[in-house]
Amino acid sequence: MSSEPGETTVIRTIGRYRAFGELGRGAMGVVYRGFDPVIGRTVALKTLSIDTADPQAREFRERLYREAAAAGALSHPNIVTIFDIIEDNGVTAVAMEFIEGRSLAASSAERAPLPVDLAVELLDQVCSALDYAGSQGIVHRDIKPANILMTSAGRAKVTDFGVARLALSTMTQAGTVL
Repeated sequence: MSSEPGETTVIRTIGRYRAFGELGRGAMGVVYRGFDPVIGRTVALKTLSIDTADPQAREFRERLYREAAAAGALSHPNIVTIFDIIEDNGVTAVAMEFIEGRSLAASSAERAPLPVDLAVELLDQVCSALDYAGSQGIVHRDIKPANILMTSAGRAKVTDFGVARLALSTMTQAGTVL
């Protein structure tokens, strides 16, 4: 069993997970650097804002669980692994693989344009991930540089499977353009 991350102050506890620091914010919630004391590993905890007063909240939660279960079944070196989905005191969160690295959006903003050989390698990895997911019946629907993480070793990891689809599905309808 590994020890807890270097942070010592727990910001919040979500189920059995301890959140130590904020990694980012988005339209759907906050992502924390977390720790699973049972398994002894660092995780990313993506909390989701679900307004329980919204009449569609129950449907949204049910779809979230279905999508998390489907995405959690994916096992590919270029897809972030989902470990768990948690509901605790009105907070819904997804525990997933913690990636030591940065998003492709942040990396390319610093050194745009990317060298061609690196861009081709990353594209190949992302296409491999999306092809595999498609073969398992999962469609990402929101692929963009912010949803592609780059490990410190240079491996691309696609994230936000399912969650991105849920966000879009509440805003789009068949036959419309957003």
